[in-house]
This record gives sequence, structure tokens and C-alpha cells, in this order.
Amino acid sequence: MGSGPLEEKRIVLDPGHGFGVTGAIGHGGTREVEINIGVTRALADLLREAGATVFLTWDEMTEENLARRVEISVSKQPDLFLSIHHNATAPPDPARNRIEVYYPFEGSVEVQDLASALAFALKDYSGLPVHPPLPARYRVLKGNVPLSILVEPAYVSHRAMEKRLRDPLYQAGEARALFEGIRHFFSQSPPRIEALTLAQGAPTLELVIRASRPWALVWLETPAGTHAQVVETNRAVKIPIPAHLWAPGSWTVKVREPGGRETAQSLVVEQNLSRVPSTPEPPQRPNKRVLLAVLSHNPLFEEVGFWVRESLRPLGIEVQVWPASKIPHDEVAWLRQAEAVEPDLILLLENQFRWPEGWYVYYRDVQSREIGERFAEASAFYGVPARLREGSTYFLIQGRPRRILFNGYVSVLPLASTLIHGIVETWWGSKPQTGEGVAPGALVRAKEGYFVFATTEGRYRLPYTEFPTAQGEERSANPV
Repeated sequence: MGSGPLEEKRIVLDPGHGFGVTGAIGHGGTREVEINIGVTRALADLLREAGATVFLTWDEMTEENLARRVEISVSKQPDLFLSIHHNATAPPDPARNRIEVYYPFEGSVEVQDLASALAFALKDYSGLPVHPPLPARYRVLKGNVPLSILVEPAYVSHRAMEKRLRDPLYQAGEARALFEGIRHFFSQSPPRIEALTLAQGAPTLELVIRASRPWALVWLETPAGTHAQVVETNRAVKIPIPAHLWAPGSWTVKVREPGGRETAQSLVVEQNLSRVPSTPEPPQRPNKRVLLAVLSHNPLFEEVGFWVRESLRPLGIEVQVWPASKIPHDEVAWLRQAEAVEPDLILLLENQFRWPEGWYVYYRDVQSREIGERFAEASAFYGVPARLREGSTYFLIQGRPRRILFNGYVSVLPLASTLIHGIVETWWGSKPQTGEGVAPGALVRAKEGYFVFATTEGRYRLPYTEFPTAQGEERSANPV
């Protein structure tokens, strides 16, 4: 019996297919089900050695029944459900071979983080390209426990890979990669809040966050509203509190790392706003409305919508977020609803993964192209390449102008940063700059890594902070 992050964890392993169902079959006759069970048994041994309690769905099945697999999983109340498969193309495509990981369609940020951990652990072992983890409606993921994952580590339809997959030693290596991904995920402990104080004269929230990641999200909830900011961890940070949020009563400080690990701490504030010097608010630009429409069923986009809406609200920019579930399938009906909102700008999000390294930014006319260029530049600024192209889909060519379509896979924080930045640029006509000699109306990227808005009356820090780039580069989020 081992000790460590997997001690006493309950894990359900689900080898795909079986009971007369072979799954995919390689060119040489290799049956997917045989690979699945080989990897599953090797993984089960590793997990048990590490102290986990492991259940196999096959042990309680007599025939193939996907719903039964889910029932078995839920009955065990596991910390993790992992269904192991190996993919194939139909019709056969001998060139395709990659890693694919799927999580529940309404999956949490935590399960998305687990999916990424497994995907990159498999990549470290096999060297195969990784298709970005995706939400899916596979039956074994529906109605199952929150941490439910289906993996496709390779394609048995690939001739060279088929030979490797038949080798028990390769299967054991694949199991070891999955084990390392699981262990890495469960090794990450929740962040801790230390030295939490409230400097009432500023007003500023001061704290230290102890965490395994280099940055975390801080949510401040007061009786007057909420404020969110990304900050560095493992060092003292100061978060200016907007004057309109200062209110006596119970305040809650929540900290969340990527992956959904959270902690919270409360404090009681007795001082009234009238006794606290107010901080300058950004200048208002009222009567601007943005429609952010999600065309793909991707829960990541809902978090993006939250960031964009909440960050732009203090600037007087109203953002309406339409999730895919609320968009009519009839394009004419969708257009009619969109026009009724009378938006000044329409942004459309879609993830068809046509370009794995970045995304496409589609525009519909000359006016929209200028706006699209701003978003493409902002995307590059956050470390995600973008390709600007003229689009011809119905959502772009019909109705009023000022419409942009984003298509591709980009993680939450760089995508949210790009949209916030591009929207601000659209109405202030500003670009990221450095240096102190900045003309009024310019959006400035300070050396410390945040944005300020310069006006004839002074300089204001925008109510959002710069996020880390997709490549993992971290920039400071502390104000001067």
C-alpha cells in the first residue's frame, strides 16, 4: 500500500467495448478492445500500488450496456471515472494518429484541467500530437460523476501505431502515462490565503496566496458587488478596491487556481464609504452594446463571456452573452433576435479547430476588417497567433455591419483578454504601448503588466488585469 495523493482515492476504470463488441479494428486485425483491457489492467495495478481503490466496470457486467457502465460508476461514488479507448477513422485515413481526451459537455473547470493533465502526460510518452481536450456527449460521460473522462491515446487504424499498440510493453507505458497524469492532478492542493489585511486608507486589499500555480484568480465579494482580478501567487500583492464596492458588512475573499481548486476567507468591514478616500473611476462611454454569441457548445466560452461582461461593465459597455443553448437553429430567427438587441458590435465564437495553433478572425466588410485587425493584434499580444480572413457565413453577411467571427481553440484567459482588449480598442482607438509619454485617450500597457487609460483629466487603471499568455509566460498583475 502506498502513500501520497492517490491514497484512499476511489477510481473507476472503464475499458471500452467488450462483450461481443470489438470496437475499432486495425489493418492487421488488431482489435481495439484487447488494447483497451491491456492498458486498463496495467493502470489498475499502478493505481492500487499507489493506495487507490480501483473498480473495473467489466467486473459487474455480463453484456455491453453503456448505461450500465454509468450506473456502476455512480454506485461506487468515485473520485474519478476513466474510460479507455483507442480511436480509428471512418473511412480509413492511414495518416491520422493523435491523442484525444473528452470530458462531460457541462464539465467544470476542474475536469477540463484533468483532461489537459492526461492529454499532455500521454504526449510526453508517445510524442503524438494532442487534439485540444473537448466536451462531448458520449453516453458514459452523461449522468456520471463530475470527474469523468474518456481518452483515446492513439489510432489503431494507423499502421505503424497498430504494431506498437499490440506490444504489452507499450500498453504498460501508456498506462504509466495515464497514471502520471492522474497523480499530477491529485497532487495539486488548494491555494492558501495568508496575511490578509485591509488597508482602509487606500483602500487596498493586501494578501499572500500560497499555491502551486504562478497565478490565481481573486474574487472579492462585498455587500455592494463583486470584483475579480488575476494576481501572482507566493508573494505579497495589493488589490485596489473600486470605491463603489466599499460597503460595511461581511466581505468574502475567494481564491481559485486553474482547475477549479478554491479557498475562501471572510472579514468584517465596519468603516463606511464616507470615511474612505475614493479612487478615480474610468471614464464612461455609455450606450455601447456588444452581443457575444456562442455558436459552439463549449462550456469554456461561458467562462469567457463572464470575464468579458464583468470587466467591461464599469466602462459603460453592456455585453450580452448568448450561450449556444439559447441560439435558435433557424439562422433567420437568430438574425431577427440579434437585430432586435440593436448591438453596436456582434462577436461570434466558434471552435471547429481548423487551425490547432491559434484561431481565425473572420470579418464581413471593410469596416469590420478594421475591427478584426484590432482583435488579431490583441490576440498576438497575448501570445495566440490569429489569421484574418474575409468570411462568407450567413451569420456574417446578413444584417448590420460591425460583425466578427472567431473560430478556433484558445484557452479561457487569453481569449477573454483578447476580446476585452479588442472591444476597448474599438471605441477608444488605442493600441498597446509602453512608456510614460502617452497622449490622452491611449490604452497603455505598463511595464508592470497592467493597463491604464489616459485622459485629459488623469490616468486610470482599467478594472481588469492582464492575463497570462497561452505559452505560460507570466506577467505581473500588481498596480503601481
